[in-house]
Amino acid sequence: MKHTIAIEHNNETGAGLVSTDEGFVSYITFQDIDLDDEGNEVSDGDPYFLIDLVEVDSEKRGKGLGRKLMQETIRNLKEKDSSKSIKLVVETKDTDTDFSKLVEFYESLGFDADEKAGEVALMVL
Repeated sequence: MKHTIAIEHNNETGAGLVSTDEGFVSYITFQDIDLDDEGNEVSDGDPYFLIDLVEVDSEKRGKGLGRKLMQETIRNLKEKDSSKSIKLVVETKDTDTDFSKLVEFYESLGFDADEKAGEVALMVL
């Protein structure tokens, strides 16, 4: 399946997507927690990137597109600032998604489960 990945970000937020001949099939949004709209520091804690949302069209899951989008996003964020960790909250949004497989997917990308409560996990890279 031929696809295109695009990642764009400004000082504080960003987004990425995977598109194919059939249209958009996967997207991601993220933010830089310690910066405001003008790029000024606002956090007193350790700065990090937060991946807000990762979505893959249910009919396109299992084809590697979400993995490629995550890998490109991680590469892009580390290029922007390699000293910052990357965090995301894992939770299922639909009944078709297996929580444990979702956690395993992010672990395969290098994330570690920092906290778990039921079927919600904070993961850190």
